[in-house]
Amino acid sequence: FVISVVVALAIATLYLKTTAPVYTRSTKVLVKSDEKGRSSLDVSEFSDMGLFTSGVKINNELLTINSIDNIKEVVRRLHLDMNYTSDGRFHPVLLYGANQPVAIELLGDFDNVSATFDLEFKDDALMLSEFVLNKEEISGKVATRLGDTVNTPIGMLCVRPTDYYQAGAEYDPIHVQHGTVENTARQYASKLKVELSAKNADVMTLSMMDI
Repeated sequence: FVISVVVALAIATLYLKTTAPVYTRSTKVLVKSDEKGRSSLDVSEFSDMGLFTSGVKINNELLTINSIDNIKEVVRRLHLDMNYTSDGRFHPVLLYGANQPVAIELLGDFDNVSATFDLEFKDDALMLSEFVLNKEEISGKVATRLGDTVNTPIGMLCVRPTDYYQAGAEYDPIHVQHGTVENTARQYASKLKVELSAKNADVMTLSMMDI
């Protein structure tokens, strides 16, 4: 029995160490409407039929927020098609905010391009390697510097420092991944949950689970 408990605890510990944590974020959105969502016309007699009620407007907003076209625009504006990770002890570590020293600016139309490459910090230079373009591996290495535009096997790009970059600091190699806007939008759409906060309410609750 004791051995079984030890083995179970060891497996549980290993699972927790090797699995990236998942977080949930949520917010509420108020949908403003004139005269409780009804038009300026006197159509109160139609309310019992389900016409011209506030529910009609907010249901339209529910569909709009969760539409692929809308999420695509969010992906483009927030550059959600770019992911940066480094090797952790047990699992890849997602880099963002204060943990992300650089950002990649892709120059050209990359909406339908999927690509990955590795970025290493070499003294005052950068080395790009391990290129994969649309699932096809491409050999070669490209040296560049922060702020310089460079031609690579996946196209023209520029590595720019973020507000959290520290000159002279030691950084681990970064794995850069760019997904197509379509696939990225669909991934976020599958994680996004949009629902009414309460029946007949004009407030929507948006929540998302992600690493």
